[in-house]
Amino acid sequence: QMVSQHAVFDEETGEERTFIGVRRREGYWVAEIKRQGQTLKLGQFDNAKDAARAYDEAALRYQGEKARLNFQESRELTVATSDPGNHVHSRVRVLYDDGVWYEGSITGYDEKSGKYFIRLDDDTRFTSTLPDPDIQIISAPLFPPHHHHAGPPGAGGGLAHLGHGSA
Repeated sequence: QMVSQHAVFDEETGEERTFIGVRRREGYWVAEIKRQGQTLKLGQFDNAKDAARAYDEAALRYQGEKARLNFQESRELTVATSDPGNHVHSRVRVLYDDGVWYEGSITGYDEKSGKYFIRLDDDTRFTSTLPDPDIQIISAPLFPPHHHHAGPPGAGGGLAHLGHGSA
């Protein structure tokens, strides 16, 4: 399956680089993806990087985990824009006003408000929309394992209890 690739001069690094699914036109860039034998136009962009990101987003949407991407970080970024239910049970880190990252997990999603329910490991609970610059998804949903490894009692970061009160 051929994917159109065109070399692009990257002004920031001064290197030529090739983006998947991006083509140069007179004065602009086009992003496109092949889907079931058809070429879908993803739009016109002022620069190659934006077009490449649009391709990555579409590739993840259509091809999921096996998508070939222009930017490795697209994988993390687009998780939040795909199926909202995918995030429930994901582990997250939340940046608080005190400048500390607290870990927790997404416990649910409310379709009406478009908000996620987040519970931190110290039992602080709140809701938020995603993506949010102060919330990082650190791992995909962990489906319950078939066998449990019991750690020592009290294992897990006890530090999360310091620094902020329950909301």
